[in-house]
Amino acid sequence: MFFESRPIDPELQEIVNDLENKNSALSVLAARKLYCPLTQNTLEITITKPRKFNILEEFILRASIHLKDSPTENELAEIFDLDIVFVKNICQNLRNLQVLKPTSDIQVTPQGLNLYLQGCVADKITTQEVYFINDLLSNQIILKNSPLISENLDDLYLENIHSFVKFEPNLIDISKFDIEDFRQLLQTHYLALHNPESGRIVTNFKLLKSEIIKQTINILVVFDTVTRVITLQGILDGKQLNINHLLENKKIDLHKFCRLDDDELQTMCELISQHHNAEVEEIINIIKLRNQQEKTNSITGTVQQIRGAKITEEFEKLLEQAKQEIIIYSPWISKNVVNDEFINKLRKIVNKGVWVLIGYGISQTEGGEERKIDIQLVNKLKQVMTREKLPGVQILWLGASHAKEVIVDRQIHLNVSNNILSYQADLKIWDEAGYKVTIPEQVQAAYDFYANRFQKRTDELWLEGMQSNNYELKYQCLCILGALGMEEKALKMLQNHQVLELIPVWLAIVAQGLRTDKIKVNSPIFPLALSLLNQVNDKNTYIQQLRLPWRGIMKEISHKNPQIVSKLVTSEVWEQFQRLQIVDTEESLENFML
Repeated sequence: MFFESRPIDPELQEIVNDLENKNSALSVLAARKLYCPLTQNTLEITITKPRKFNILEEFILRASIHLKDSPTENELAEIFDLDIVFVKNICQNLRNLQVLKPTSDIQVTPQGLNLYLQGCVADKITTQEVYFINDLLSNQIILKNSPLISENLDDLYLENIHSFVKFEPNLIDISKFDIEDFRQLLQTHYLALHNPESGRIVTNFKLLKSEIIKQTINILVVFDTVTRVITLQGILDGKQLNINHLLENKKIDLHKFCRLDDDELQTMCELISQHHNAEVEEIINIIKLRNQQEKTNSITGTVQQIRGAKITEEFEKLLEQAKQEIIIYSPWISKNVVNDEFINKLRKIVNKGVWVLIGYGISQTEGGEERKIDIQLVNKLKQVMTREKLPGVQILWLGASHAKEVIVDRQIHLNVSNNILSYQADLKIWDEAGYKVTIPEQVQAAYDFYANRFQKRTDELWLEGMQSNNYELKYQCLCILGALGMEEKALKMLQNHQVLELIPVWLAIVAQGLRTDKIKVNSPIFPLALSLLNQVNDKNTYIQQLRLPWRGIMKEISHKNPQIVSKLVTSEVWEQFQRLQIVDTEESLENFML
């Protein structure tokens, strides 16, 4: 099989297996352990720590600068009426610090004049070694406080990375740096050696020695069966390296590295894609067979196989059929698929009162996503509003998943091999397969899985929003919970955290739920919400945003079941309605319900 012919060094097999097991869409074409020679320069730098001149030092320097004839030590001792030995000691110290020239009379050096103008003198002088490395692999300069240690590679018989990678001969000659350039280099690399604000100034540097350091590096050539893209992964000292620029700039001989010519490389990628799709289809068939073998009376519904362009057609049909909520998970989201035409379709769906929840992400962390979602696309999706002026499309990073699924109204589950929101399946390019499931137990299991993921992420964002007092983040959390039908949980969060200013948002969510029959008029959320009215101050700025929504909700309940309103609006509740001017003081409950 083609997997057995891949050039993978035995010691890297475990790394390869781990990568492919964690992400079934990735296949390693080649993996090699190489040695990378680096030139390490040992530099000795001189550091001084300035102090202010004392009064006598300042007088001596001022006299030598401003007097027409340079004074002698004896003359200064007589002028200041000081002991000659004391004056000589001060002058000798200034000569040692290269502030005064080594002459019998007192003359200031150019460096001394500069220090005098700054009002300070270098007091302590120390030296320290730093290590300058030209790292051609990462295409950057490395400056370290501690040296790199060359690995003993005599028994490993590793190939030199230069056998596969062409590096530009752009070694930087540190000896040609002037002191200002070197100081800037130190500060750029965050070494706290040259920091004039704290009094540490590097005054000189010199090259002590240069040596070649050998380090091992693991390089993997990875093929993504979904995006059909080849990338490079580098691992040095257990850390990931960004070396994809070698591939992008055609610096690496990929054919030599993989031991394949162009045709062989393309053939291998095709075989891997077919193998991946076959594995996905086999897994789906196993699930289908398992479902068919479960002989319970409660199971109804079907499993229907779909392929190629039919996947996109079925997806669009499900969107149009939705009545309450749509959950979509796609590892990546592309503006080529989620374009203006697609967003307009979402706008029509949301206008009917349908919530759309989109989860995305394949990396373990949001910051680790290599294919970032376009921020302008996110903003366009956020502008898709419901009739209640709520953002009807909620997009949320969940991460760590390569699944591609759609769940509509908890009744239909679409599970496919292609990235729904970044690639439209088409047999003309390559085969994709999937299944449309309507078996209630299976659909509910899929819904519960994603509802739990969205809820867990929402809990994290709510905590973050409370800690940072981020209104938009808390607003988003309420909308996500509303989309999941968790209005009671949302209300209790507002109650427990005393965030009653967001009650108007909650009321808009409830109004939408009543309009689409997602929320029933006998729901326990209504008695709980009404019980919170006595905690609302009638002077609050958001009070106006409560009045019309409460009237609208109560009228909608009355329209569907007048008896429910009679039970909900007790004398205490009516009193609060009047206090908050939700109803007129002279208005009757009967008129209110009309």
